[in-house]
Parts: sequence; structure tokens; C-alpha cells
Amino acid sequence: MKKCPRCMKKDNDDVRFCRHCHTELFFEHRFVAKQDARTQLIYGTTNKAKIAYMREHITPLGIEILSLNDVNAPQLNIDESGDSPLENARIKALAYHHVLRKPVFSCDSALYIDGLDAARQPGAHVRSVGGRELSDEEAIEHFSALAREFGGSMTAYYQHAIYLILDKKRLYEHMGEDGFAAFFRRVLRG
Repeated sequence: MKKCPRCMKKDNDDVRFCRHCHTELFFEHRFVAKQDARTQLIYGTTNKAKIAYMREHITPLGIEILSLNDVNAPQLNIDESGDSPLENARIKALAYHHVLRKPVFSCDSALYIDGLDAARQPGAHVRSVGGRELSDEEAIEHFSALAREFGGSMTAYYQHAIYLILDKKRLYEHMGEDGFAAFFRRVLRG
């Protein structure tokens, strides 16, 4: 039996999404990294704010976070077409690991709205509705219209995913409402 990290209800091992709240169920893997200053992981992003956030939270754990720019990685055009943030994080991490051949991780997030049926959930495609990318103004109008359907307000939450590749045999993944840094804190404890 799997236990849903969101609603804490149990479900069968053969289901991918919780039948109660539609959260994607996952298996968390653990690894133990050396706790020395030479442990380096490449973060599969060029977003400076994301890199700064990760460095702030991960450096105290004895891990040096390198950006794609730090390692002169080639710019890749990665198709983030996964149906979940975990699939998109996996796609990105595998692409960067294939090119760099070094430990790398990637992250992604998805938005879920309580009470909205599964087919209409923004999920990993917050800016895409009906197969079309929305402008800022269109996205504001779309989510405002959804809020009106719920009487003017709605409760939403993010699912955060991380996919870490140390080498061909050591692949780790996590998805949940906790932030990315929490993943490293848990897995580094062994």
C-alpha cells in the first residue's frame, strides 16, 4: 500500500495517482553523499534565482551547487512535455546528464487546485490551456475565471519534483509539497 503525501490516505501499489486527491504517488529513494566540500552537483537550470535559492539551502549540507553556466554546458532545447513535474524533472536531468556525464539534478513544479477535476488541473502545464501557451494576461484571466467558478476564491498547492542522477546506477526522485531543499536534507541523512 502507498500512502499519499497530501491527504495521508492509503492506496493500492498499482495506482499512480491518489484516488482521493489526485496527487501523484511516488517512491522516495535515498543516498548518502560524502560530507566534504568537494561534493558537487550540477543544477540543470540557468535561472539565477533558482540557483541562488538552492545554493543558500544546500551549501550548509556540504554540497557545492554548480549551474549549467559554471560548467559551460551547451544550451539544450529540452521538450518539457511530461504530464507531471516529476516527468519534466526526469526529462531535463537525463538530457543534461547525457551531455555532461557528471552528477546533475533538475527540478520542476506543478499547480493543483482543490476541487477541480483532474482533466482541468493545471498540473505541470500552468501556462498551457487547450494545447495553447497563454500570455500573462490570458493566464490571469483564465485563473480568475476558475476562481469565479469557485465563488471567487480557491485553494491551490504546488507539487515540487526533483530528479537526481549521480551515475547510471544511482538515480533518485522525489515529488511532494515540500520544497526542493527538503529532499537533500532527507536523503543526505541516509
